[in-house]
Amino acid sequence: MKKLFLHIGMQKTGTSSIQLMLHSSEEALRKQSFFYPRLPMAGQDGIWKTAFRQNLLAASLADYPSVFAKYDPGQIEVIRAEILSSPLVPIISAEDFSRQRDFGRLKELLKGFEVSVIVYLRRQDKFAESLYNQRNKILLSRMSEFLLDETLVTPEGLNRFLTQENYTRLLDYKSLVERLRNSLDLCDIHIREYERDLLVGGDVCLDFCSILGIDAAQMTLPKRDANGNVDNRYFAKLRDIYATSGKEPAMSFMQSLNDRIASGEDLSGKYALMTSEVRRAFLRQHTPNNTWIAEQFGVFSGGVG
Repeated sequence: MKKLFLHIGMQKTGTSSIQLMLHSSEEALRKQSFFYPRLPMAGQDGIWKTAFRQNLLAASLADYPSVFAKYDPGQIEVIRAEILSSPLVPIISAEDFSRQRDFGRLKELLKGFEVSVIVYLRRQDKFAESLYNQRNKILLSRMSEFLLDETLVTPEGLNRFLTQENYTRLLDYKSLVERLRNSLDLCDIHIREYERDLLVGGDVCLDFCSILGIDAAQMTLPKRDANGNVDNRYFAKLRDIYATSGKEPAMSFMQSLNDRIASGEDLSGKYALMTSEVRRAFLRQHTPNNTWIAEQFGVFSGGVG
């Protein structure tokens, strides 16, 4: 059977950096018998020709509402036929696969392949804080008035976000692994903890290459994190400006932050919100599942650290 590597993210685990590397290293991949499949045109936003194009494939097979354009069944079959007929080993990478409850349609796409799944997991407390920061970064780029909420970058705001966006379900990593095992015909599953000190070379791209047996020296690696954070102190300042001076100065400050980001300035920094006590309580909810992950894969103890 033909080999295929399926990388399903998750969010905020270096997925964008991996995809940029794959997109920028087409020739290096080919020389090492791999390829990151191109996709036919879909939608009007042009994502089908970017590094993040496989999200269209994930959206087409999703059992949840997706913001991405979708391929029709005929196009899916063409994509499947092309990757099946290639002499090279395909790499499929899309973080949105990790959100699916039912992998039945994905199983049909992968029929006839010897599939190895790669999943990067981030400790639940750090994952939750990173997701919240990413949401706030997106709202900042949209100049959204939702950022003027008084609970912005507070534990209350974080908890509200997790509840409203139904992210609590995604923090159950055992359920994800079991769905993958039970739904797909896998030859292997690689579970890696997204913690820089635990990654090969302290870099997720180098770690990813090591799993596939690719020579990272031949690859084009991103010069910095592809999807960096925004330091919480900027959001806290925004909240304070709104509280003391009103909407217009707050929106002006928002615009100044966007201008700085557009100019290439690095606004990344700390985005943790939980106290030590809250962090321990948060992790206790996931201890049984994390213990199972640790026993099965030798990673991810779920400790506070």
